[in-house]
Amino acid sequence: MKLQVKNEYGRLEKVLMARAGVFYPHPPINKAQEYWYRHDPPERDKLTEQQSGFAEVLERYGVEIIWAEQLAGCPNQINTRDIAFVAGDTFVVCRLKEEIRKEEVSGLEQLLKEVSTPVLIADEGIIEGGDIVIDNGVIYAGISSRSDYRGIGWLEKNFSGKFRVVPVELKSGLLHLDVVFNVIDKNTAIAYKEGIKNIKAISSGYEILEVDAKEQENLAVNTFTIEPGVIVVERRNTSIAQMLRSMGKQVELADYDEPAKIGGSFRCSTCPLIRS
Repeated sequence: MKLQVKNEYGRLEKVLMARAGVFYPHPPINKAQEYWYRHDPPERDKLTEQQSGFAEVLERYGVEIIWAEQLAGCPNQINTRDIAFVAGDTFVVCRLKEEIRKEEVSGLEQLLKEVSTPVLIADEGIIEGGDIVIDNGVIYAGISSRSDYRGIGWLEKNFSGKFRVVPVELKSGLLHLDVVFNVIDKNTAIAYKEGIKNIKAISSGYEILEVDAKEQENLAVNTFTIEPGVIVVERRNTSIAQMLRSMGKQVELADYDEPAKIGGSFRCSTCPLIRS
């Protein structure tokens, strides 16, 4: 299988996902989990139902979903974006920070047997796919609570001459770059500007649709583009849906508030393998 991802908005052909049915309660590892696990913990049946609804939307647009091997001891496996990403024709296996998530990479074994393009395994610092946003020759790399400068240095070393790596520093407490910045179409991005220290690193060249703090908490930034002009938005995030429609975008609404309790939304639970 030849992989290719040049940006976040080309027509999606193949995507890696992991089923939500392996979720079980565990000590929280991010702020969303700290809150929801105390007040209204995720329910496995609801997680599975909402993930199935999202998968149906993808399949309706002809997307082939490749499901990672289910791993019983990996309750956060639904967020496949964090464990790997494709940049150009290269598949990168990430180096995860939290101990409870490190075993998730073993769910990639079957896929790796089928991949005929280059594979890199991160072995310096910490780097997670939620901190990686790609746009035609540029990799925006978040410096967050989950990825560090050593990890970004590894990225720069291994993609030198192929991509320009732009570090984006997040303010304290924010999980990943893709909960504050997401490129959804050519020259268009969604951002929570208050969460980014060096906003000039991303503001040039994009029309930015801004969200406020409450919308950011509801993961309004974490939309998912299926193909140019077609974007999946969580049903609660009416403001960003309205903005996108006013720009002529096709908005696909789906319920995804249950996976959000784990700390991720549509982008977090998808690892694009082929975008044309």
